Order: sequence, then C-alpha cells, then structure tokens
Amino acid sequence: SLRYDTGEASMKIGAQSFAGELVGITAPSDGTPLPTGADPDASGRLFLTGGAQVTAGGDIDVFGTTGAEQLTVTQGDFTLDPSFNKGGDTLVLGQPAPDFLASVSGSGVLLDSASTDIAIPLGTAGMTLSFPGDDDRTVLFDTMLDSALVGTQEIDMTPTALVAFG
Repeated sequence: SLRYDTGEASMKIGAQSFAGELVGITAPSDGTPLPTGADPDASGRLFLTGGAQVTAGGDIDVFGTTGAEQLTVTQGDFTLDPSFNKGGDTLVLGQPAPDFLASVSGSGVLLDSASTDIAIPLGTAGMTLSFPGDDDRTVLFDTMLDSALVGTQEIDMTPTALVAFG
C-alpha cells in the first residue's frame, strides 16, 4: 500500500521509503486485492513535460511536447502521441533490437516483442531508439526513399525482425 509515514517524513510502498529522489520500486507485493471495481486491464495516460526523463511500464498512452523527452520502457503496450514525430526524443528499450518485429501501421511504426509493443508516429526528423549495448538507431520517414526506416533498415507493412547491430 502507498502511504505517508509521518515518523520517517517520507512516502512508503510496503516497507520501502522514498522522498525527493526518483527510485525504483523494489517492495514486494503485499497481496492486497485490488479495490472493488478496479480493472487490471485498464490503460493509463502519461503526460510529459519538456525535457522529461521517465521510466514506465504497463498499458500506457504517452503524450509528449515539442521538447526533447527520454522515455524508458520496461514492458507493456505503449502508444506515443503525434508530438513524438517532431524528432529529438529518445526511446530507451531494455531488449536487443532483434527481439522486436517492426512494421508500418498507418502513419507510424509498430515495434512488437514478446513483452513490449510500441506504436511510434513517424516524422522526417527522427526519434532515437536506444537498444542495449550502445545500439542507437533513428526511426523516421525518409522522403527520398519514400519509406520508413529504423536505422538503415527499410520497414514496410510486413512485420520483420530488426537486424542485429554491427
């Protein structure tokens, strides 16, 4: 349960305390059932501010700004709003690129893995996809090729595994 501990002057989740700094939640579940009427399949909305650096997991619609944001995804289903097609943002992924299938879906690219699906709007400026092992690639729409690209790999409507880096 989430509560404020007046004795420690901090917030607590279970036995884990936190205050003014970002920390990962390591407290184990206490087995408390969800409140009546809760929907475990519900999606959330995440509204970022310019320059935000956020780590998230779950079924989330993410709303960015015209500024450069960094979104680290842990797992789940993510839909990025059209502000991400302006370029300059970074999407940090915890799985290697070949774990993902990529395909064009509407005016965006869908990245699909066993634990994470991400709908990314396409723009001509590009968004950085940061995979483990210093494997950074830009996802964008290349007007000269008239094609979506992830790095140098052309993406079409057929789901295709991203190539290994190097």
